[in-house]
Amino acid sequence: MKERKAASRAEFELLADMLTDLAKAEYLSNVELMPKLVVMGLDPRISGQPGYRFGQVPVVELMTSAAGVPGEVVVAALIERLSQDPEVLVVGHISEAWTVQYTKEAREKMGPIVDPESAPNREEVLLLNLHSTSCVALMTCKLTRKGRTTVFQKGDLLFHPRTTEGRLGRYTNRTGELA
Repeated sequence: MKERKAASRAEFELLADMLTDLAKAEYLSNVELMPKLVVMGLDPRISGQPGYRFGQVPVVELMTSAAGVPGEVVVAALIERLSQDPEVLVVGHISEAWTVQYTKEAREKMGPIVDPESAPNREEVLLLNLHSTSCVALMTCKLTRKGRTTVFQKGDLLFHPRTTEGRLGRYTNRTGELA
């Protein structure tokens, strides 16, 4: 069995930059972004320095629930499976999303379960979700739409190490090792 290489912080940042560059390019001709999934691995043909190869997985068709399973569930399972492949360093997914800050007052007014799309204090963001064998990273970029133009402000890449227990936790921006 091939040994898995842990992705470095620089490799996570390289893929995050690539995904945001793809988004910028798409926003030049479209108002909305189609979800993208990019896989990054080492290129064995390049010796002496790290060389990478990239592949884009067409996930738009997977976002439907034609098979009775929500598309987001299918894509999440695909990301998890790809991130555990020994040939893969980092898997990155980018899509548009809504975020909402639920205050105590908002919960009292709207109830315990609110669809973020219908929340009055929602904010539209680009969501970058990056996975490796040992770490998960998240970046949110605030979206601004003006007519047919869409721009975004790049956010911080927040890291969360994976654990064997699969515990739930918050993303942190600590700068430690990702191994």
